[in-house]
Amino acid sequence: MSIGQMCGRNVDLIDENESVHEAACRMRDRDVGMLVVVDVHDRPVGIVTAHDLVARAFTEGPAAGALMVSSIMTPHPKMITEEAPIASAVSIMAYGSVRRLPVVDRDGRVVGVISLDGVMAQRAEEFTMIGQLLNSQMPYRRTMLDVGLET
Repeated sequence: MSIGQMCGRNVDLIDENESVHEAACRMRDRDVGMLVVVDVHDRPVGIVTAHDLVARAFTEGPAAGALMVSSIMTPHPKMITEEAPIASAVSIMAYGSVRRLPVVDRDGRVVGVISLDGVMAQRAEEFTMIGQLLNSQMPYRRTMLDVGLET
């Protein structure tokens, strides 16, 4: 399965020239903890998280809301193409210490977001299906369990 088949397609975007106040309101209104910062061509140029708002903006005092997103974002975000395999996303997340990646098309435009939680949920579903298949294909083991011969 590719990243494009699995990623969430409802991406919350923000322009780097919007205010930190607008970023905070957008996160609140959409109930998200991250916004992908994009340029005029919808190419990712940064990431803003709720942690960034607290650690880099609102600790600066009452005027922090007037700061631009570009001043608090994490620039040059790690990202992945929609054609990439899931294992590549997991590797990038593990070595980059991130839980979410913007997913981009061949032109580098944002088309989705993949999260570690989403990958884990997908893998858990796959393993559940494999377990069910194995149980249905192993009549000897099922018979042994039914008569109490296996602990």
